[in-house]
Amino acid sequence: MNTKLIYQKPVYWLLIIILSLGIFLRFANLDKKVYWHDEVYTKLHLGGYFFGEWHSALFNGQIHRVEELQKYQILSPEKGLNHTLKTLAVDDPHHPPLYYIIARFWVKYLGNSITVIRSLSAFFSLLALGAMYWLCLELFSSSIIGWVAVSLLAVSPFFILYSQEAREYSFWSVIILASSIALLKSVRLISLTSKYFLTWATYGIILTLGLYTSLFTILVIIAHGTYLLIREKLRLTPIIRSYLITAIASLVLFSPWIIVFIANYEQYKRSTGWATLIKIPPLDLFKSLGLNISRVLVDLGGEFENPLIGVVIPIVLLLVGYSLYYLYRTTSIEVWGFIFTLIIIPIAFLLIPDLIKGGIRSVSPRYLVPSWLGILLSVAYLLTTHLNNNRKIWSALAVTVFSASIISSTVNFQSDTSWIKVISYSLPKVANIINESPSPLVVGNSTNYNPGNLIALSYRLKPEVKMQLLPNEQTYIIPDGFKEIFFLSPSQELGIKIENSQPITVKRVFRDNHLGLWKISRTIPL
Repeated sequence: MNTKLIYQKPVYWLLIIILSLGIFLRFANLDKKVYWHDEVYTKLHLGGYFFGEWHSALFNGQIHRVEELQKYQILSPEKGLNHTLKTLAVDDPHHPPLYYIIARFWVKYLGNSITVIRSLSAFFSLLALGAMYWLCLELFSSSIIGWVAVSLLAVSPFFILYSQEAREYSFWSVIILASSIALLKSVRLISLTSKYFLTWATYGIILTLGLYTSLFTILVIIAHGTYLLIREKLRLTPIIRSYLITAIASLVLFSPWIIVFIANYEQYKRSTGWATLIKIPPLDLFKSLGLNISRVLVDLGGEFENPLIGVVIPIVLLLVGYSLYYLYRTTSIEVWGFIFTLIIIPIAFLLIPDLIKGGIRSVSPRYLVPSWLGILLSVAYLLTTHLNNNRKIWSALAVTVFSASIISSTVNFQSDTSWIKVISYSLPKVANIINESPSPLVVGNSTNYNPGNLIALSYRLKPEVKMQLLPNEQTYIIPDGFKEIFFLSPSQELGIKIENSQPITVKRVFRDNHLGLWKISRTIPL
């Protein structure tokens, strides 16, 4: 690979500036984005609070101050690491414990604030930048491709958004990259007897850490295995045997959590039922996939309401598609085979069941992080090789790609919400409506996603707001002492029942696909 580009100082410094900007965007305004449903559950698990424990204490019909809802978001000296492990096992067995163990110690020693818990993901995202560079050295033997790939990752709107989430996905990206590095190095050093055991043992350890981070690491293992089978032309070579032994050993080491998962499988089905119960047409699945691919480089927010999305998606898909074609035509199977399998295997394993059985497994982009990393590798190779050939049109294209990512990430940086917040996307708007009232009461129940959303909402409300949490959908008696009452996301039936049983009027003041806010007013003054 011709690396003359790296010695051109303007290009070198430009990449340094892009990388620095990406680092800044990861750590700036960590507390600005709305704290949302899934992050609430992260803190609940860190604190070792079982669902039944905090649910019965809060959703009891009593009126609470907003800070009372946040009690269970703070570590308690009465609960140790064993409580964190138990709550994950019982309430969320599909979330293995490694990230939560690390996060618990991070919060314990640095503080309970939203900024602190999110800073852990931002820190992991820095490790991902270094790992991306190292992977390019192993895969392409080229430092300049590494620089371009790291720069793309640094300002990728998708990866910046997840670098500010109190969830495991930023850490998982490090594991994916590290396991890929270890695999390629193990294959490269297969003939060196002195390093044989060490390299494959390292790969196995990283795979095990990956499994204890995300169950979807199994897709990375399958992608790696498929790559090696293609590379070795379906022959049982020493490389294949070493891979099989290592992968099996990793699964054996992960077997304690497999047992936990099986024992709590019914809870897993309840927690993730949305992924299989919600069904959308096949065309919409492909549209969502195209949208998610485009978000790796360009983020226009929302779903499809922005008219520019219809233009941007085809352009990005054309760029990605051509980069894969060019990769295939100009590199060996050792290179293109790795990137192809890293991209295709995760998408195929989630999209095909959606097409056959129905569901939206493939719609959630956080499960497809391996694919997005593979796409960045492919695009980085395309841009670098053409830039090295001094083609002006490709220089303009590279500037356009980086500019689109930077602009997208800068716009996201200034916003108080983002599309990855999904069911909590509009909580800032809801909070603003409520905070305009002098001393309102916010009422909510425990149906659907309300528990997590109500706790998340409490972080956006002014201190004088009171909250009344009901255990379920039931007839509601308006309490005295409140002139303005807001009900978060009740059912239509409950609203009609309340209005017909009391001298009140019910008016919907906000609604989107996931949240609704009703304002309850008395027709007879107090």
